[in-house]
Amino acid sequence: MKRKRPKLKIDEKENLPSFKEYAFTFLNFGVFALIGLGMDYSQIGGFLKMESIRAAGEQNRWFLIVSVFVCLGIHDIYFYLTHRLLHIPFLFKKVHLIHHTSTNPNPWTAFSFHPIEGVIQIGIVPILAFFLPIPELAVIIFTVFMSLLSVYGHCGYELRAEKWKGFEVFNTALHHQQHHQFVRYNFGIYLSIWDKLFGTFSPFYQKSLKQLIEKNKGS
Repeated sequence: MKRKRPKLKIDEKENLPSFKEYAFTFLNFGVFALIGLGMDYSQIGGFLKMESIRAAGEQNRWFLIVSVFVCLGIHDIYFYLTHRLLHIPFLFKKVHLIHHTSTNPNPWTAFSFHPIEGVIQIGIVPILAFFLPIPELAVIIFTVFMSLLSVYGHCGYELRAEKWKGFEVFNTALHHQQHHQFVRYNFGIYLSIWDKLFGTFSPFYQKSLKQLIEKNKGS
C-alpha cells in the first residue's frame, strides 16, 4: 500500500500571494539592486574591506567558511534587534505593518515589505562588507543563504517538524508563521536563543509543533 505524503502545510487555509505582495516584492528587488550597485562602486573606490573573489580564492578555505558563519552570527543578532525596533508602535504602523498584512504567509511574503524595511533588511550586507575584511565570496554565500531561509520561513510549509534534539535551537517555518499569527512573539531568524533570552518565544510553539508532527504521522 502506498504511503500517503505528510501534510506539511502549517495552516490549511489558502495562502495565495496577493497583487500587493507581488508589487512590494519587485519594488524591494529594485532596492536590493541599487544597494548592490552602490556596493560595487564602493568596492571599486576602496571603501569596502571585503576581499575580491580572486583574492579570496588564494586564501585558506577555512577562512572563507568561518567568514560565512561570522556573517550569519552577526546577522542573527542584527535581525532580532532591528525586528524588535520595527515593532515599536510608530514604526510598526508606518513601515512594518505592510509585511504583517499577511497572517498566513507564502513565499512572496518574504520580501513583501515597505522599502524602508527593505533597506534595513539588506543593510546588514554593506555593513559587514564595510567593517569586516572578509572574502567577497563569503558575502555572496551569506546573502544567498539569508534570502533562501527567508523564503523558507514564509513558505507556509514546515519541512523540519521532526528533528534531532540538538537542532531545536534553530528556528523553523512554524516559528515565523506564529510571528505573523500572534505578532508579539518569535522575532528571530536563525536561532531561537534570542527569543528565549528576551522572553519573546511563543508559548504556543511546542504545542503547535507537536500537533503538526502528529498530523504528519497520521497522514
